[in-house]
Amino acid sequence: VYSDGWCEQGGYVIGYGSAVLYTVNLLKPFVDTSYTVQATPDSTSNGDAFDSIVTTQAKATDSFKIYIWTNINKSWRACGYIR
Repeated sequence: VYSDGWCEQGGYVIGYGSAVLYTVNLLKPFVDTSYTVQATPDSTSNGDAFDSIVTTQAKATDSFKIYIWTNINKSWRACGYIR
């Protein structure tokens, strides 16, 4: 957290099995849903990579939803202003 209220937070989510819509609860709530979320891409068993899907429609000030496709750790990072 920076002195002007800017906050960078992140973590890992583990996918189990096929596609799962997982809710990530943020450590510090943002002021509004204008924050950005980045996540690592998934890869298939044959090595093909595809973009991670973060459902921005499901963003709340204290959480967001992310699709996880495979049995891997997905790292995520969210940036925005906190209260």
